[in-house]
Amino acid sequence: SSASVRRKELEVKIAAAKREAELKQRQDEIKLADEEAEESLLRLQL
Repeated sequence: SSASVRRKELEVKIAAAKREAELKQRQDEIKLADEEAEESLLRLQL
């Protein structure tokens, strides 16, 4: 039936949105780690 097709499409969209959110969170964490590493290097150079 069309209801099950719609539900399946919704599940796919939700899964894609979750993956996107996880990816963005990882990118933010990596960016933060990069900034912390840069600060550590600057302190070592002083």
